[in-house]
Amino acid sequence: TVARGPRPPSDRGRPGLAYRWVAARRPAGYDAPMGAEGDRSEARGTTCGAGPSVRAGAVAPDLLAAVLDASPDAVVLVDAALRVVGWNRQATEVFGLTAGEAAGRPALDLLAPAHLRATAAPRLEEFVARPGAVGECRRVEVPLMRRDGREFVARVTLGVHETAAGRGLACFVRDLTEVRRAEAARRDGERRLRQIIDLVPHFIFAKDAEGRFVLVNEAVAKAYGTTVEALLGRRDADFNPNPQEVDHFRDDDLAVLREGKPKRVAEEVLTDATGRTRVLETIKIPFALGEAGTPTVLGVSTDLTERKRVEADLLHAQRMEGIGRLAGGVAHDFNNVLTAILGSVQLLEARLASDPTGRREVETIRTAAERAASLTRQLLTFARRDHARPQAVDLAALTLDLERMLRRVLGSPVELVADVDASAGAVEVDPGQMEQVIVNLVVNARDAMPRGGRLTVRTRAVPRDACPVAAAGHAGDGPWVELSVTDTGEGIPPAVLPRVFEPFFSTKPAAVGTGLGLSICYGIVKRSGGHIWAETAPGRGTTFRVLLPRSEKAPAPRAPSGDDAAPPGRETVLVMDDEDAVRATMVRTLADLGYRVLAAGGGEEGVELARTHPGRIDLVLADVVMPGTSGPAAVERILATRPGTRVVYVSGYYDPERLQELGSGSAALLGKPFTPAALARTVRTTLDRAAPR
Repeated sequence: TVARGPRPPSDRGRPGLAYRWVAARRPAGYDAPMGAEGDRSEARGTTCGAGPSVRAGAVAPDLLAAVLDASPDAVVLVDAALRVVGWNRQATEVFGLTAGEAAGRPALDLLAPAHLRATAAPRLEEFVARPGAVGECRRVEVPLMRRDGREFVARVTLGVHETAAGRGLACFVRDLTEVRRAEAARRDGERRLRQIIDLVPHFIFAKDAEGRFVLVNEAVAKAYGTTVEALLGRRDADFNPNPQEVDHFRDDDLAVLREGKPKRVAEEVLTDATGRTRVLETIKIPFALGEAGTPTVLGVSTDLTERKRVEADLLHAQRMEGIGRLAGGVAHDFNNVLTAILGSVQLLEARLASDPTGRREVETIRTAAERAASLTRQLLTFARRDHARPQAVDLAALTLDLERMLRRVLGSPVELVADVDASAGAVEVDPGQMEQVIVNLVVNARDAMPRGGRLTVRTRAVPRDACPVAAAGHAGDGPWVELSVTDTGEGIPPAVLPRVFEPFFSTKPAAVGTGLGLSICYGIVKRSGGHIWAETAPGRGTTFRVLLPRSEKAPAPRAPSGDDAAPPGRETVLVMDDEDAVRATMVRTLADLGYRVLAAGGGEEGVELARTHPGRIDLVLADVVMPGTSGPAAVERILATRPGTRVVYVSGYYDPERLQELGSGSAALLGKPFTPAALARTVRTTLDRAAPR
């Protein structure tokens, strides 16, 4: 039977059960359970470790029960057979069993999960029975079981004690559920914090007074080309090959530790593992690390490298925009000059038809003026003020039309070979811009052969199944028309080849090249839906290939060349231009062809002439950009009173979309510089069109 000592008077009325000795049998030497009348036999009660023996009953039962009930641990006493003989209040809280329910029952059946019982029983019995075990402690962490079968992790301290009744085992059980939950929460918090600081793109680090890293994030590790673990405990000098940077970092760290104040470094440089120089903005603050308060420098650095690059690009773009505006303005003014030069040259050539020597000199002037006109077109394209007007163009015919000018550009040391396929087909491009491409490629090839050589310009059709685009690293399946320009020069060095299309990149002396020619070719070809690339080998020359989509449209009729006779006329033309030389050239050209010409030096003067002229005015020839009243503004006022008048706008640069917005979509457009023949053809073509409504 289970004997239970009577509850002391001080226990009566308290909830739960106080600590009690319980026993399945009364062994010899027991007159009553401990906690009732005491134990007259000798009992060796010990703490973990060696301790004095005490007589059972030397401690008042109520006091002993109160002490054990006050323990934060569950206390379970078992005999040598591992049956429960003692149980405190906390054991009831932990396991959900009262002392009466636990008394005399096998402890392992009550408290241990089934899968541990078979192995735990012999080990505990051996521990209790082993000689010299009295007073010895063991501490383990094991899963235990509550009354409802739920398992939990507990820290169990086991101590062997001995009384007259025999040996037993005192088990002090601490429920680690909350501890483990708190540890898991702490680890989870640390993991999240670690993830957060690793996800932050800024450099986060902490260093001790010796300059060793005690905290770094992934951004720092990547910059140094290593791992977070490898950086901890190491210094900047172990990874940074630049001693000046290391000394700078160290001086700042020591200053923060010495002064105990934060320090902001607006810009500093760091050489990363790839040798790339990064620009950083850093804030460093003093920080006491851990419970010991170890002096530490906590730093956060923001990588400004990309922002600095973007700022530099923006400044460059702003400078380029300013240069573009300047280039457009210069080109406009220069085109006025070239218009006067080319007009006078053509008129002079007509007068020197019987003087071969004079014609050669004039031809030299015209060649120089045409070269200057090509340069102004490049400037306008660079300034993005030369608007593309794509149309179906026969590339072979365009190349042949340029052959005469190209021979003059090349000079005698270079042999020009034109190998064109007249059946290659049309491409949809701006003819003027395509001429720029051909001229720029030819001039570039000429400069690659300073001692002379052979230059071949070739056009050919490229069928779908023979398209070289894929081999050149481009996309598309054709059909295409190819233009190639091949020289016999020294070739392009491999280090230079990737940069040949970069703006302002040139290997030529400053007086020879601007670095714009090939970049303009690249831009024009790309805007036309084509591809351009270079094939070269040192010592074996270079071939630039241009591939353009073949157009199914019929090529537009080619305008007559400058040598064709200009068509005459008898109509009245009002010329408005603020440039005296340009205006005089236009007036002389049209007057020589039989037109009646009214000349005005500006928009207001042209409006007044139109108002006071008694006869009809068949066409207004107006410069777009003029001081005061612009050409479109003056034309609008003239058309209000003379609605049937035709219009031709001339300018060094113009925007067709803007002209359409002004309500003059039927106006013809003539770009400067132009020849007298081009002027005459445009005027005649415009007059012969149906009158605007």
